[in-house]
Amino acid sequence: MEFHEGKWLKERVADTKANQSQFARKIGLPVRSVTRWFRQKTLKIRGDNLTRVAEGLGMEPLSFKIALDLAKQPVHGRLKGTPLDLSEGMPLGCEGQFMGKKGPVDPNKVTWAPILNRIASGRPADYGCPVQEWDNRVPMLVGDAQVFGLYVDGESMLPRYEHGDIVMFEVVDRWDVVDGRDYAIQFGSDGNHESTFKVIRLDRKDESRFFADARNEHFTPRRMTIQWSKVIRLGKVRMIIPRQSRKG
Repeated sequence: MEFHEGKWLKERVADTKANQSQFARKIGLPVRSVTRWFRQKTLKIRGDNLTRVAEGLGMEPLSFKIALDLAKQPVHGRLKGTPLDLSEGMPLGCEGQFMGKKGPVDPNKVTWAPILNRIASGRPADYGCPVQEWDNRVPMLVGDAQVFGLYVDGESMLPRYEHGDIVMFEVVDRWDVVDGRDYAIQFGSDGNHESTFKVIRLDRKDESRFFADARNEHFTPRRMTIQWSKVIRLGKVRMIIPRQSRKG
């Protein structure tokens, strides 16, 4: 069965304990607009209307987009009962339990990893305050590791990562970095922080710095140099939720 975005929105509105008319009044839009969205297989909500709908549900606009995307992809249970490698994330089972390769998994061992924001797959950027809604979390079995998710914004990491993919990262220390692996890199100084998603190449001649390379051979600049002293946080890739898998 194909995912119906309008029905998903209708369910989210119902979760607020408001009916169609009440929700329309709450966000200051005509009832016919809300009715039209409920009927749309693919939601067409743009600009100020998107902001109003998101706020009506108690979310930021980016948080609303993330919640919709996660609802459309397997990790949150659209393929219910389908076993997945635990290192690749887990879907909800038919009875609400988590399913692994060998059957149900103890829910006490499951970490709900948050989708925090976007990350620049291109020139470094600062996307401001992170989104931290409870609805935007992915169940993973990661032990004591600190894990978070980010939307890929840009095309410098093609063909492995596409714009719109969600990548789950594990926080690691500088000394755990492996040459040639892909990392989320947050860096800066004096309160000016930027982030980028790149391949880290260690500089064997100068241990005070490293190279951050794009995978896309057509991206310019292909390489940038970052001082280790400027690094605030590093995250290694644990899991990818491809954009293609989230299409209805």
